[in-house]
Amino acid sequence: MDIAVTANLRDEIRQSLKERYPKIHWHYIRSLQELDTNMAQQVEAVVTFGGDITEEAAAQLPSLRWIQILSAGVENLPFDALQARHIQVTNARGIHAIPMAEFAIGLMLQEVKQFTTLYEQQQRKEWYKKLSFGECFGKTLTVIGTGAIGTAIANLAKALGMHVIGVNRTGGARSEFDEIVQQDRAHLALEKSDFVVIVAPLTASTKHWFNDRMLSCMKPDSVLINLGRGELIVEEDLIHILKEEKIARAYLDVFQVEPLPADSPLWSLPNCVITPHVSALTPLYVDRSVVILEDNLKNYLQQEALVNTIDLEARY
Repeated sequence: MDIAVTANLRDEIRQSLKERYPKIHWHYIRSLQELDTNMAQQVEAVVTFGGDITEEAAAQLPSLRWIQILSAGVENLPFDALQARHIQVTNARGIHAIPMAEFAIGLMLQEVKQFTTLYEQQQRKEWYKKLSFGECFGKTLTVIGTGAIGTAIANLAKALGMHVIGVNRTGGARSEFDEIVQQDRAHLALEKSDFVVIVAPLTASTKHWFNDRMLSCMKPDSVLINLGRGELIVEEDLIHILKEEKIARAYLDVFQVEPLPADSPLWSLPNCVITPHVSALTPLYVDRSVVILEDNLKNYLQQEALVNTIDLEARY
């Protein structure tokens, strides 16, 4: 079996894979274009971070049967072409859960404990205690998306004593949440939430989901946190909401265009905090993704069901 790997894996990981799977021919390349004609004919699987999987690239791999993406996002894949050839696609869904959950909790704690303000006072050598501190305890959190990341956020939030509402496509019950609301009734959850954290996938039904109508359902003192995808929000509508102070603050880690253009009004809004798409970063990222790769490789070789399989029709 031939596997092309365009993901940049450390030398020790490459050596481990070679030793553990000696019958597999591993082709480590920077892009699929580096494969010569003969090698391209033989490649049965591709391990990638996803950006190089185009319809044209897949067409050059006639033996391709499986694509393992070492990230969670799959929205740019050529779904129709892959589905027509019955190519299995799996991703690394779940590896972001720990860092992103911690990031979300950190932002909520920042909001109620004002760590930034305290640090700024320190820089001025100012001793001032009359700040308005709050608590996460007793607050209502709505998590948009109840997958691995949303579930991890819910578990940490409940440990802080928060009431957690989950929003998902079907409204199906999840034990980690106090309540579950179906996607088309999400506005009902927003109306009573102190914090709203978005970690939903980008699909046809969620693109530009948070427009002016949805954002206007949030309470004036509520906080929005988007760690999912930039296109889940209509940025122009959010800018208007923030300028009108219809919500207290937005913490944004993802944007419609990245890097965020220098002329975006979001940079200068006092009630908007910008982070450069870093909520999922962790030194353990690659190691965790390789665990999923190995699990799937074992299943593939034994002709068993793969984990984290992407529904090519639903596109996530």
